[in-house]
Amino acid sequence: SATPIPPSPHPTTSTTTTKVTTTTTKATSATPIPPSPHPTATATIASIATTPEPAPDSTTYILEPNPFVAKFNTTEWMSFHKTQQLSRAQNAIDINEKYGTYCSEKSVPMCPPLAVDDKGAIILPNEEVLKIGPLIVCNETGAGGVLCGRGDPWLNKTIWPLLRGPFCASQNAEQRAKHPMPTELAPYMDLGYDRDDPTKSEDAAPFDGFKGTSSALDPKILQEHFLKFEAMLEHYYEGLARPLLERQIAPTPDDPLYGPMLRAYSDQISRAFLRATKAKAKGESEMTKMVIGVLGDSVTSGTDNCYYDAWPEALRRQIAPLFAAMGIDVEIRNAAKNGGWNLASQMLCAHDMLGVSDRPDDLGLDFLFVCNPFVHSAVVDAEHLIRRALLGNSHTVVSITVQNQKTMSKEAFLEMYAGAGLTIGTPFQDAVPELGIPDRGYKFWFPDQGRAFWGMQGDGFCHLTTRAGSSAIVNRNWHWGPKLHQTYSDAYALLFSRAARQALDDLSAARLPPEPPKPGDYSDTILQRKDKEKSKYDENVVETPPTWKELLLLDMSLEEAVSTGLGGVRCAVGSANQPGSTLLPHWLRPAEGSPFEEKMKSRNGASFVPADHDAVGSKFYITQSPISPPNGPVKVGEWVANPNTFGAEAPRTSEQCRHVDGSTMVNMNYKGKPSGISWLVWEVPPETI
Repeated sequence: SATPIPPSPHPTTSTTTTKVTTTTTKATSATPIPPSPHPTATATIASIATTPEPAPDSTTYILEPNPFVAKFNTTEWMSFHKTQQLSRAQNAIDINEKYGTYCSEKSVPMCPPLAVDDKGAIILPNEEVLKIGPLIVCNETGAGGVLCGRGDPWLNKTIWPLLRGPFCASQNAEQRAKHPMPTELAPYMDLGYDRDDPTKSEDAAPFDGFKGTSSALDPKILQEHFLKFEAMLEHYYEGLARPLLERQIAPTPDDPLYGPMLRAYSDQISRAFLRATKAKAKGESEMTKMVIGVLGDSVTSGTDNCYYDAWPEALRRQIAPLFAAMGIDVEIRNAAKNGGWNLASQMLCAHDMLGVSDRPDDLGLDFLFVCNPFVHSAVVDAEHLIRRALLGNSHTVVSITVQNQKTMSKEAFLEMYAGAGLTIGTPFQDAVPELGIPDRGYKFWFPDQGRAFWGMQGDGFCHLTTRAGSSAIVNRNWHWGPKLHQTYSDAYALLFSRAARQALDDLSAARLPPEPPKPGDYSDTILQRKDKEKSKYDENVVETPPTWKELLLLDMSLEEAVSTGLGGVRCAVGSANQPGSTLLPHWLRPAEGSPFEEKMKSRNGASFVPADHDAVGSKFYITQSPISPPNGPVKVGEWVANPNTFGAEAPRTSEQCRHVDGSTMVNMNYKGKPSGISWLVWEVPPETI
């Protein structure tokens, strides 16, 4: 009762069926959110209802059976995969029993017999020797002074290629022979990928959304596309897609908050679809964009991988052809940063980090995802971002990760904001054992010891590559590998698919999305409730300056401030190079000609910014889009497509590998570094906060 769940803006139907359990919530004066009915839709898609139906109960989520799953989900199919799963578990147990302990003392028998060639590379023993288990003590590895598992981890070089790998290759061959991906689902997995030469992979063409020669989109065909995509995931994950992927994002479907959250997602998709319909009616040829912004740390930037395999790019490739069938062009802008860039700055400067100024009609972002497993912000920074995104005039549906498990209550944030569209990604905290850091025994096939999992191939399903043909490494090191990136992107793709189907149901029933939530609907903040305090700062009493937390608390409690949305805070950023970003050259100015010129000269100062700083070819700034190792392109001739030769990196072009977490930074060595006489002048546009 202290933090009541705000009622959904969608009215509940007055009748319920045996399949739906109505959940009632009470609003208190702290969160007065009156329900608002759906307005009636105009004819935007074929087969639209003539009379708007009442909106379904948005507090309960019922997953209807998928007819495309039913076609393959037979007793024999389930029994086959159950047998394989048990066999994989036993294989993992055997590996852990033999190789699940690192050397603690030099005299402990642990290592298989290893030798090195004349270049110092480890020569792998044969499979039969490895099956016996450790034979010699750690100081007799044959690898010089390197202990097995330390420095040059032998686990990564022996167990996968000689034990787990052949086992998985055998299981894969059996799967392809007995239960291949159904033909009608294959296009949702293939997506234009060229597995003979991945350098030639292209984005998939849009799926068809029209029936026959009709120019009106057919909602049934569109629904089938999304259902087939979800069925493909279910087949790929051997019947475990739902429990695996659903738990990556909170709230989960068994939570009463899932229904209101999904409704917020579907309403946002409906708004994009209606924009697309309006543009088409005007005769505009280009598809309407649905823009998803991404912020975060080095994991989300895709560090230690080709950017092709980073989860935001994998998500774009997966959902783009589905939404293109609806006339929507999915664009994902990723400004996540490698190297520990301050996350609070990213949150505050999201508008310019992601170049949102180029959006027409002050639209802003449609969605914003912040995924940062390692670099965290303060909770106050997170809530400030959430309120500006969800409650601002441009209304951006937002997803974050938990910033600090000791001070940030995931449950409290979801209770407050899930109904407005907040989700919380949980890639580590609630992840299944096949993901993240190994800490739950045999469900990881590889030993749970220190960094032994770094560079390991293969997840708990024996996937030998990603669906795009990339290496199935789960963790490069502390950074995710292509396989974990794919799984996380699948979790969001599944959420988008369900929300899109609900949006199509709404539009077919002549239900338009309601007005987005406003700041007045959420008068209290989480931190104010938790701390029982509002900002003590009084702008009329100039005694002590406010703390950063007090400033943000005050800002997020003011309706006029929150209503400006993400664009209410503007930044000239160096840690971005998005086309629409406000960059350092836009605000930096030479001191000559500025109001400070005379004072600078009277103090014998010198302008650090040259007069031609923003000229074409100027070397005052360094603009770059990095490629981080080990994702340098692999030549096609050095890569074999045969899945039985598992383990090699897929060949990629430089363009596929190039990251988008670029920067436009001042060249601090340009004509000498700044000194005590250097003047740095900014010209900030009027009325810019």
